[in-house]
Amino acid sequence: MLFKKGLGLLVLMVLVQYTVAQPQPALADVAGNIITTSQFQTRYTDYLLKTGLKDDPRLRKAMLETMVSTEMIIRAAEERGISQTAAYKAWEQQVRRKLSIEAYTSRVMYRDIAPSEAELQELLLRAYTTMKASHLFVRDKESADRLYARVQAGEDWNVLAKEVFADTVLANRGGSLGTFEFEDMDPEFEKTAFRLKPGEISKPVRTALGYSIIRLDEKFTKPIVTESEFLTRKDRLTQYFLIQKRREVRAQHTNQLESEIQPVWNQASLNRLVLQLDGGVIDPVRRRELQALAKQPNWQKQPLVTFGRSGSRRTWTVAEFRAVAEAFTSVKQRAAIQDKPALERFILGLLLQDEMISRAKGLKLHQLPEFEESVRLNMKDWVVREEMARIDQTIQIPADSMRAYFQQHRANMVSDEKVQVSEILVSTLDAARVIKVELTPENFAEAAQRYSERPGGKDAKGDLGFVTRSELGGLAEAVWKAEKGTILGPLEVSGKYVLLKVGDKLPPLPMNFEQAEPYVRRLLWNTYSERVMARYRTTLEGKYRSKTNINPRLLYDLSLYN
Repeated sequence: MLFKKGLGLLVLMVLVQYTVAQPQPALADVAGNIITTSQFQTRYTDYLLKTGLKDDPRLRKAMLETMVSTEMIIRAAEERGISQTAAYKAWEQQVRRKLSIEAYTSRVMYRDIAPSEAELQELLLRAYTTMKASHLFVRDKESADRLYARVQAGEDWNVLAKEVFADTVLANRGGSLGTFEFEDMDPEFEKTAFRLKPGEISKPVRTALGYSIIRLDEKFTKPIVTESEFLTRKDRLTQYFLIQKRREVRAQHTNQLESEIQPVWNQASLNRLVLQLDGGVIDPVRRRELQALAKQPNWQKQPLVTFGRSGSRRTWTVAEFRAVAEAFTSVKQRAAIQDKPALERFILGLLLQDEMISRAKGLKLHQLPEFEESVRLNMKDWVVREEMARIDQTIQIPADSMRAYFQQHRANMVSDEKVQVSEILVSTLDAARVIKVELTPENFAEAAQRYSERPGGKDAKGDLGFVTRSELGGLAEAVWKAEKGTILGPLEVSGKYVLLKVGDKLPPLPMNFEQAEPYVRRLLWNTYSERVMARYRTTLEGKYRSKTNINPRLLYDLSLYN
């Protein structure tokens, strides 16, 4: 129930640092597309930092030529009318929406956030402290307040734990989370626990997924905390403070926005949307309800939610919500919605985004020169990606070339080594830790059937079958080092936590051409891609080089530190 990395509302809140747009001399002019000194400085210094190389005139020239080549690609796409396409306009709309939220976030929400010396000193003490705590967890504030009143009235903690936890391990252990240290838990949970005395019980604390009532069982702070240690770690502690403070401020600000826009739900429309969630097997009753919905095509015109500040309230129909969701969220985000509370949070996130954009416009943040410059640069990046994708589609690798390569390298054409893996996926680190305490290779399948949150995981008893290194991604190294029967974890995967049981390994096996064809195609792709790109760049050079002007003196005299 506790996330080290919380899942917030669907609000894109990335802090962007804008550069002040001022007239600058052109470092290069590519058929009317300008490369400014600021653009070159940003790109070149970033390259030097990433590579560890030192500034050199030859490197400057090579970087500028790369940027010129990129501008030729953009210019060619512009002349073909890419900026008039529906795809371009749709992406520009997404970019403007995202940058409006970022501008509001950085200039309004995160304004004037700075740590005090006392706050940094407390962080240092927390970094040297080990705690042991138990908690009672519920999803909503009302339930948390009722539960806290029962705790205050003297009801037995362990009895309450059995009542609130569906997880039998947590229920039987009184909600004990065991021992944890700095950054192991949800930041708000950890901060509250740190400020308690052993035996003391907190008021309900809002965490990533709900509310916890915390009882601190033990606390030990290492005595070695000196002024020199504080100074040594001050920069890192400041960064940690800013990250956590922004998260805290974001939560407070979005709660305030929610109270101001006062969303009122049409429960009938909301329930109809819930029926259409891809949340597993459709039972006969639900199937009949969906069939009935299909006979009512106009239901999407019904109101879904009314929201907004007094005097400017408006209503989204089901169709309007769907249009916004499809335009500005990913398939993965939409597929993650499994129940009514998740759907409400998803819709609320979009409403809050809408309100932030409205307020950003009210502050005229979209009229700032740096805003338009950010839009322009984002769209240039998109155009380059689209052009590369278009060119990739023209690449043809002859079948006889692939067969010839296969025959020549047949001895090396073997399948990837595989290993059998079973998995238990849960939402929180503390739940994973508690499950692992009593986990053995023999009861792993039973535990997976009881606890795993992966769709289909319960039916498969956690068995993922035989998988390759690439399919395991970042978990591969740990799995391949482990012996058969080893239980690994908890390991973090996309904000959730897994426990893995390692099984048998399958050695590499010889492949026939049909099996090897995708692998051969990938091997030959770069060669053919380079040929196509070389021809394309030659064409662009012939078309635009005579229209390109470069200021070499400015290039070599340019200071990187202005």
